[in-house]
Amino acid sequence: MVKGRYEPYFDKESGLRFDFKCEATQPLALHISVRHGTSPQEAIDTFFAGKTFWVEQHKRFETFTRTHGLYWAWTAWCSSLAASGGTCDMGKRVIQRGEPYEMDPEENARITAMIEQAERDIEEMRSAGRWGASEGSVPVEGPTAEARVPAEAKVTMRWPRGQLDVVRRAADLFGMPYQTYVKQAAFRAALEDLQKLGAVTGKPKEGEAA
Repeated sequence: MVKGRYEPYFDKESGLRFDFKCEATQPLALHISVRHGTSPQEAIDTFFAGKTFWVEQHKRFETFTRTHGLYWAWTAWCSSLAASGGTCDMGKRVIQRGEPYEMDPEENARITAMIEQAERDIEEMRSAGRWGASEGSVPVEGPTAEARVPAEAKVTMRWPRGQLDVVRRAADLFGMPYQTYVKQAAFRAALEDLQKLGAVTGKPKEGEAA
């Protein structure tokens, strides 16, 4: 398996990180820009402004506005898969681009397979002259942003200053506040531990049905 190049973008208001895959044949260009002529700005605006559906068959979310569609899934953060649409009709959120990075080969293979499936579904939707979520999708209830972003709980920790300095340096490399970096790093580590535990004990992985 090969690594994939991704570019992270951060939504200032929510602190959420969105990872966009680069096009395999044009590693300095984003997949959504090359294939669909759209941008991270439009994709993130769609995420917050659109109506969201869960597609169990493909284990992904689909979010649509009148002009844009977004196929995406959670990893340790949100990964935008594919987008399509015309002129943006949404207000622009404040986002910041982070440093590109190489994703773990196993996770990259999983996301690449989801992107390929999304591309097939988008082409089928266009050929049928249809616009909207896939058949069998289930609407995500409640306000879209609240329904997809877990409720927050305040956590206070005391760290040795030397360890905190290391965390700050790592966060600076990704161009994000160290508090956001800590939350995402801890969540990713927890998911990996749960997956490893599931492989040993036979218990379902995070996000799988029991």
